[in-house]
Amino acid sequence: MSTPAKLTGRVVIRDGGAVADAVVVATREQHGTVGWQGGAGTTDRTGAFALDVDPGTWTVQANVDTVRSERASVRVVGDATSSPDLAVDAR
Repeated sequence: MSTPAKLTGRVVIRDGGAVADAVVVATREQHGTVGWQGGAGTTDRTGAFALDVDPGTWTVQANVDTVRSERASVRVVGDATSSPDLAVDAR
């Protein structure tokens, strides 16, 4: 069993400002199954999120509403903290 790592970051509007209450999901391929979910949560009022995940390569997606979303690929090594920031377009 792997030691959990922390995946933290922020969701922001491209031209500045935090996005509160965005849904953030970390997924990856594991044992041939695409889309295995490793963690999910929502951003706080500053746009920050924190997910506990196992080491590996994760796709982190922030869903702001039914139209706006952004994703990034992040490699988590050991019990380190990885911090992607995700920027979405303004409405």
